[in-house]
Amino acid sequence: MAGEYTTGATGAFDAHSHLDHLDPAALADALEQARSRGIFGWAVSASDPAHWQRVLSVCRRVGALPQLGLHPWWAGELDEEAQDALLAQLTETLTPHGLGETGLDWARAKAPRSRRLQLRAFHAQIEMAQKHGVPLILHGVRAWGTVLDALPTGMAGVLHAFTGSPELADRAVGLGLHISFGPAVLRSERTQRAALRVPADQLLFETDAPDQGPLDSLVDVACFIADLRDDDPHDLLEQSARNARRLFRCPE
Repeated sequence: MAGEYTTGATGAFDAHSHLDHLDPAALADALEQARSRGIFGWAVSASDPAHWQRVLSVCRRVGALPQLGLHPWWAGELDEEAQDALLAQLTETLTPHGLGETGLDWARAKAPRSRRLQLRAFHAQIEMAQKHGVPLILHGVRAWGTVLDALPTGMAGVLHAFTGSPELADRAVGLGLHISFGPAVLRSERTQRAALRVPADQLLFETDAPDQGPLDSLVDVACFIADLRDDDPHDLLEQSARNARRLFRCPE
C-alpha cells in the first residue's frame, strides 16, 4: 500500500527533517526518491546552532521551510552569556515557519546545572515564539510533562518525533498542539496507541531524516498509522500535509 501512494501538485509533507546533514549528492538522490513517492514538502529544523546558516541555504536551494532554534543538547552545555549571544542571533535570523528545535532532554542533562540551563533557554525561546507569533518545534526526552507545563495557553507548536503515552497525547491535544509521528511508531506499541488518539487535524508525519530513516519512509509511517486507525492513507497524508502547511505558514 505504501508504495502505491501518489498525490497532486502539493504532495505529502515531511514535518521534521535535517536535510542539512546530507551532502549535496546524497541529498539530491534522497529528494528524488522521496518525490517519486509523492513527497513534495519538507520542514528542516536546525539541531545545531553552527548549522543555522546551512539550513537556510539548503532550504533556499530545495524549496523547504527552515526552522531555527537552540536545541536543548547545546543549551545545557552553554553558560548564560553564551546562551544570550546565540538567542540574540536567533532573534535576528528567526523564520516565520517555526522556532526549534527547542525543548528539554532529561536523558542528556542529568546534572542540575545542565537542566537549569536547558530550562532557561527553553523559556527564552517560548517568549520569543510568542512575541513573533511562530510555532514551536518541541523536542522532549523523559521531560514531556515539564515541556507541556512550561507552555502558555494557546501556544502553537508540534511535539516532534512523539513516543509518549496515550495520556500524554491527550494532554497535548487538549492544549491545541500538533503531534508528529516518525519511524519510531513502527516499533512501539505505546506510540501506536497514542497515534490512535490524535485528531486528524492535529496529526503530522515526519522522518527526522537522515537520523531516524530515509526521506521516503514518510509514506511508510503514514500508511502504517492509517492502517492502525482504519483510515484511508491517501486522505491521511493529504490531511497531514494541510496541517503542516497551515501550522508552518507555507507560502502559497
